[in-house]
Amino acid sequence: MQALHEMMDGLVEAAERPESPTHELGDMAQFIVAAAQRADSDTLTALAKTLAPVIDIDSPHAPVTFVLGGALVEHGADPEPVADAILMPLAQALALSASFLDAIEAEGEVTEARWAELELPHAWHVVELVWRPAVAVLGRSHELRDRYATLAMAADRLAPFTSAGEWLGRVLRVVHEARFRVVHSDSGRAFDLTVSGVTSVFELHTHLVVALIGDPAEGWLEGEPASEAVVANVRGEGPQVCEEEVAERWRMFVETEDGERELFGNDEVASIPEDDDELRTVTLRDSDSGATYRAHRAFATLTARVRACPVED
Repeated sequence: MQALHEMMDGLVEAAERPESPTHELGDMAQFIVAAAQRADSDTLTALAKTLAPVIDIDSPHAPVTFVLGGALVEHGADPEPVADAILMPLAQALALSASFLDAIEAEGEVTEARWAELELPHAWHVVELVWRPAVAVLGRSHELRDRYATLAMAADRLAPFTSAGEWLGRVLRVVHEARFRVVHSDSGRAFDLTVSGVTSVFELHTHLVVALIGDPAEGWLEGEPASEAVVANVRGEGPQVCEEEVAERWRMFVETEDGERELFGNDEVASIPEDDDELRTVTLRDSDSGATYRAHRAFATLTARVRACPVED
């Protein structure tokens, strides 16, 4: 791995010079990312520490250094060395972009034609540059999501206008150690769950298939177990999008102030209402729709964990 460290040293030295050709830094970054796939987490973290001082939003080489920082985290580096360098300029840019939207909406409806004529501020372009590395960093660390949780409001403000806002908001709201009571109405069985890192109802359904189907004599639900590929996917192994389809086993419902509401695949798990004891209750009803979907993880760096146990009668 000596060549990898030497390449990173060369990239950092070049990044410190504004006149360095950006395409040369890009070539070095591509070499590092390719080699990073074979490196262990300690090596990747050391590379991130070397890179961190040149991750600078005002540098002409920012498009290379920010993306490289996110890529190292995606391949297994500890996010802390690069976190503030990536997330602090994002925080400022999100706030300025939200203020920009407030100003233009105060002047009237933002139609598609009007939007096309607007000159977007520099901060908006910063958001577009930084959001992907930021998602990689935030996905890796619950502590960082807590530290930067206030960014979700500004991200939501941008969401109708850019996917950056949508994805940043979703990763910032990912549940951690959330308590669930899942009731299977057809059998009357109930389960207590602790859920972390699960973003969408699609993902939650997949985890429930893996966690709840088992030996009925031991309190689990009867059914065809998930395939090895699907189990690997929910464990964070293999491709981010599984090659195998998952059948819709259940429709999922929650109680709200306005009555019962069905959950749909892209709904956020974080949007499921809590009671006064911070418990989320979900009702499962057997589905005969025949619908299928591909098991997937919404964020490459996000590790999901679901612990389940049957509730005794």
